[in-house]
Amino acid sequence: MNQSSLQWVAKFTPRWKATVLLAQSDDKSVSEYRRLSDGADAGRARFDTKRDQYSWQNDISFGSDVLTLLAEQRTEEVDSTTDYDVKARTIDGFMAAYALNRAQWDALGVLRSDDNSQFGRFNNYAVSACYKLNSQWRLVGSAGSSFQAPTFNQLYFPGFGNPELQPQRSRSKELGVKYATPAMAASAVVYENRVQGFITPSTAVQSARATLRGATFAVDRQFETILVKASYDYTDPKTEPDNKRIVRIARHVFNLNLSRETGPWQYYGELKLASDREDRAIPFSDPNIELGGYGLLNAGASRKVNQELSVSARLNNITDKTYSLANGFTTPGRNLFVSANWSF
Repeated sequence: MNQSSLQWVAKFTPRWKATVLLAQSDDKSVSEYRRLSDGADAGRARFDTKRDQYSWQNDISFGSDVLTLLAEQRTEEVDSTTDYDVKARTIDGFMAAYALNRAQWDALGVLRSDDNSQFGRFNNYAVSACYKLNSQWRLVGSAGSSFQAPTFNQLYFPGFGNPELQPQRSRSKELGVKYATPAMAASAVVYENRVQGFITPSTAVQSARATLRGATFAVDRQFETILVKASYDYTDPKTEPDNKRIVRIARHVFNLNLSRETGPWQYYGELKLASDREDRAIPFSDPNIELGGYGLLNAGASRKVNQELSVSARLNNITDKTYSLANGFTTPGRNLFVSANWSF
């Protein structure tokens, strides 16, 4: 996969900031097939997708309040050895948001309209609010709706795609409490997301409905030069009306991150623990199979060379753990990633 982006930010007045974003991503996939009987070449299949994004965002301040206006266009194309009825689509999106900031409370309202050339127009909303009980404690809540069109992979990928899929529609809500001091931050949030036309990840089959309920707990604590971040997520997603567990989602996930800054250097270590998850057997059959839980250990370091340049190195899966997030697909073993970031 290749990804690139270009962003331009301008502040026309002290109260008006504009941001223009140009981005592109290309995903190329080639499958080679061989006969089971003798291993002879049985052909190749190519499936390439391309996505371009253009957006113009304006943030306008009115005292402590902020009005945000966004216009964007996304184009998605598929190029494959298989001929499809729809090979490209365009999504034109418009969004307006208003953020209110008061001494005792904050609120945000969002309206968005997306015109998808393949599936039509979808209008959605989101509202969220925060009430400050005192200088340390806050109550937070939100509700909203959204839509998600099936990807070209879900629609057309050879041997997997389902061209009859329709966009998912969802309504979500959450409620939580947050705590903050100069040295510590903590939060506990419960949520529910009801999805109409849920697309099962492993089969591209569309269910009538799905309900995703869960809770997230997080704590950040500063110990002099060391920052410790920990979080625990619990989720119990089920499809309806059969009340089956949604595949490829772990019920329990724990993350721990330790970082330390010393001059231009930053060091960090990460631990991730995930419980078992279910997936479809291959070939598909009932009941589902169980993919075991796993633990991952990662570490890395970065250095700021100057105001414009920084370099970093990251070692993933230090213990070379063998695990699977989807039946039939492997995950990387121990691997090293080195990068340089230049900004101006």
